[in-house]
Amino acid sequence: MEQINIQSHDHSVYSQIGDYLVDYIRSHKLEVGAKLPSVRQIAQVAGTSVRTVHRAIEDLNRRGICYQLPQRGIFVAQKPDEVQDKLYPAIGVYNKYGYEINHEEGNIPAALFCGIQRACREMSKPVVQFQELSADQVDYYSEKLKLLDTIIVVATDDFPEIVHLAEAFPKVHFLQVNYYYRDFDSTPANVSGVFNDDAGGAYRMAKYLLEIADSFAFVAYDIADENYRHRQRGCEQAVRETGRTNCPMLMLSSSEAVKKLTGMDELMRMFGRRVDAVFCANDMILQRLRELTPCADGFRPIMATYDNELHAVRKITEIPKVSIDFVRLGYRAGILACGAIPKKVYMEEPELLMPSRIYQPTKEKNI
Repeated sequence: MEQINIQSHDHSVYSQIGDYLVDYIRSHKLEVGAKLPSVRQIAQVAGTSVRTVHRAIEDLNRRGICYQLPQRGIFVAQKPDEVQDKLYPAIGVYNKYGYEINHEEGNIPAALFCGIQRACREMSKPVVQFQELSADQVDYYSEKLKLLDTIIVVATDDFPEIVHLAEAFPKVHFLQVNYYYRDFDSTPANVSGVFNDDAGGAYRMAKYLLEIADSFAFVAYDIADENYRHRQRGCEQAVRETGRTNCPMLMLSSSEAVKKLTGMDELMRMFGRRVDAVFCANDMILQRLRELTPCADGFRPIMATYDNELHAVRKITEIPKVSIDFVRLGYRAGILACGAIPKKVYMEEPELLMPSRIYQPTKEKNI
């Protein structure tokens, strides 16, 4: 790059750097997707700070001329002469449960929003926070201000209302990010979703348990809960693939049924056999089963769980678990919303967390 001649008496320094980059794109006849020099290279030839260059790049991002990819660089989004004189679209976010994150209480919707914010900052996209999601609000920001073309709806149960708004505003994309899976087969084309892959996460844990144990049992409650059904389906797939026939799936009627369990012997009778490992569908079941007295001969199975809360069983280090990172889930939604959304439904597979030392089942012995 040639030296940038900054005029102290002219308009702001970051604006001059932005003008130089526009001329650079024109003079080098750069095509869409071409990579520009790095922030440090630009700062060096301009004789200014990296912070000032970042501000210039952010302005070009808002104008739709450039875009940034984390750890990859700055790229041409549109040729300067083809950019219309309007604000580059923002991202709308509706979170009726609030925007303040509380790590101790495990505020899942707020954690999702935290991830969305992080993605939008990296992609230099302003965020419009909706306090209510109404036709008037969507019309104001999308049609009158021309400010946004995508709205992320965080963890709401008002799904029919989202579909209704999508039908009324076909040019606006509605992206739902949630921890409850939805069926999108019959929704408008401008409605999509980002969810946790409960079946995939349970599948990975079940495969792991079948590597270290001869058999395992899956325990959940509330047969009507869609998430638990997906987790059971993931376990069943792993069992089928390994050809095992000794892995019972126990679906209890309620959380109260879990609390009424008295000991491991009773649990094994409910399974219909002794198993080497127990995969708990949530942390509440795990906590209760850990309190049960061991079998009469001292036997205890390996325990594993599906950690669906931000704060739940992180302190239990000896338990293998599938953990949902809702900040990461929100981040994925934000990244998809900032660019083209290629899929109707995106599933984020939760992380498989392994302790440094897995304790093995206690060997049978006379006591």
